[in-house]
Amino acid sequence: MKKTTLLTLVFSSCIGLYAQSNLIAGGDFDIVNQHNNRLPDLWNFYGLDIQLIESVSYPNNKGWRYVDVTAKVGGKMMNYRVNEEMKIRYNCIRATSIAKYVITFWAKSKENNAIKIHIPWYDANGKSSKSWTSPAIQLDGGVWKRYTLYTDAAPSGIVSNLTAVAGLEVWFDTSNGIISFDDFSVTADTENHQAGDIIVEEDKDGQTPETPIVTSDNLFRYGNFEEVNPSYKTPMGWYLQNATDIQLSDEVATGSTGRQSLCVLPTSNTSITTHVNGVTNILNVNQGETYVLSLWAKGKSAKDKFSAHFSWYGNNDTVDDPVYIAKEEGFKQDWALHTYEVKVPAGVNSASFGITFSTGNDYVYFDDISLTKKMKSTGISEQGIKNALFSIGRGKLSVNVKEPAKVLVLDVSGKIVYAATVKDKSIISLNKGSYLVKINNRIHKVVI
Repeated sequence: MKKTTLLTLVFSSCIGLYAQSNLIAGGDFDIVNQHNNRLPDLWNFYGLDIQLIESVSYPNNKGWRYVDVTAKVGGKMMNYRVNEEMKIRYNCIRATSIAKYVITFWAKSKENNAIKIHIPWYDANGKSSKSWTSPAIQLDGGVWKRYTLYTDAAPSGIVSNLTAVAGLEVWFDTSNGIISFDDFSVTADTENHQAGDIIVEEDKDGQTPETPIVTSDNLFRYGNFEEVNPSYKTPMGWYLQNATDIQLSDEVATGSTGRQSLCVLPTSNTSITTHVNGVTNILNVNQGETYVLSLWAKGKSAKDKFSAHFSWYGNNDTVDDPVYIAKEEGFKQDWALHTYEVKVPAGVNSASFGITFSTGNDYVYFDDISLTKKMKSTGISEQGIKNALFSIGRGKLSVNVKEPAKVLVLDVSGKIVYAATVKDKSIISLNKGSYLVKINNRIHKVVI
């Protein structure tokens, strides 16, 4: 029998962060099901009573919903995805290779309850015949805790050519009242941990364990077009109007770590707008702050033009300067990076973002849309960089990372002047000028 370790941590300071992408969608329970707004999207519940709670869960959480589940022996929660034929599929862990995984989630239970995490493995035909199940995980104490566990590798004989190779299920072993859940995350286990080990992280002095980074400082939660709206074959978080054709393409932007981009055949009336659950002003910004907007784009016709714009909102939904409209730009046949500096007007606390077109001749592509605070001249972002540190001096840019990261440095024209995977530290010689430094899809502006 393999050894199982249960480690409970009491925090007085923040722990280290993961910088990998979440391989499942819907783990935060923030998006509701299009057909039943009482249910979270991309989850099915069997033998369980559930309720979506419109509130922040644990401290420092950036979401706005979590789920309460009335525990019942034999009940199951199952994450799912929607395939190209708009059919539900339970091989929801979106990876192209079989691997070991790190699973994290937040939970709270007043009574003593026990659950297990179950991972079914799927073969090349989309069938599951083998699986891995965690040891029982004890939930109690009535406070939010973060649970981390490590899976075993797939058993021999499982070979998959699918884009999603495994499922994620929560099995209930007890029936003792309500369990609250939030922020499920699945990432690749790059350090080969002991399968079955469980880490419980608990806040005791007001400093909550920091959530693993599964997005970034980027205010565009769905800016990489990786998640699909389960009710429509369109990207999550966006509303597209008056387009002749909308697709998700496997042609991704230069240096992107994603798998797909947005492909649109526009007309002169086409618009692309941020949109989550009927709300467009989903970007939380600070008045007076300057932000850097960046997006990758390419098009098959040089005649097509687009313009990026923001609509500003205040406490009364009206502000003196309600709209920012960028200069109209054309497309290149190769991926090009477009950047804009945008200062938020006084009285503004949120914004919507959109892209409009003045022509429509051929297909255009967008990827990795990002909005981050402009960096100070020191090269350090105003909020700090959570997984990297920059320093600038004598024509050199020093990049320090806590764990291996893909680093791109681009000049103002979008030309790549440096590209490498940095494992610890890299010193890059640059001419005087402005540059964009991209680390794992986070973009920051620096001046040499």
